[in-house]
Amino acid sequence: MKNWITLLIASLFTLPALADHHGGGDSSKYRYGVDTEESYVRWEGTRVGGGHDGRIMVKEGHLNLRERNLLGGEFVVDMNSIIVDDIKDESRNARLRNHLLSDDFFSVEKHPEAKIVVRDAQFGKGGVYNIVADLTIMGETHPVAFDAKIEENDGVVTAEADFSIDRTKWGVRYRSGSFFEALGDRMIHDDIKFGVRLSAKKK
Repeated sequence: MKNWITLLIASLFTLPALADHHGGGDSSKYRYGVDTEESYVRWEGTRVGGGHDGRIMVKEGHLNLRERNLLGGEFVVDMNSIIVDDIKDESRNARLRNHLLSDDFFSVEKHPEAKIVVRDAQFGKGGVYNIVADLTIMGETHPVAFDAKIEENDGVVTAEADFSIDRTKWGVRYRSGSFFEALGDRMIHDDIKFGVRLSAKKK
């Protein structure tokens, strides 16, 4: 009986958000447009004995937020904007950046954009949202789950989330130990870490 009561209480809190998320209300008045000057995605890739990190800029997007309910949202990342932060030498920096843009990695000429679309969001323990989203890279879409901290203050929403993906699921297999043997210290780990930092203002 106690479990049923808990489920009933939880459903009463989530039903309004789900109604708007699925078109049951006017979600446009809860829309916050992403500030592309203040928003970015950090990335980190590692290999045997080292790794690299940098940023990718957000091209456009929005979050729908009503009080403490995240109703949905999506944002588009400009893959041409890949920045390498850890290499200071300009020549080496450009070499790695061009390699990341190439068909060995993200085939940016063919797939200039990546996208995240929020499919479900629940306000969880510790004041964070438990989010399930669709991540599209190189035309491949797979679900990802992560926690996000989202706050609203004077018409400005800030959102922060960290998560990792297995790059091979999106077809990025260059020097992956899961697909190639005898790579030794040339092997690049499959996991890529992302840190999303969004700032959005009321439309």
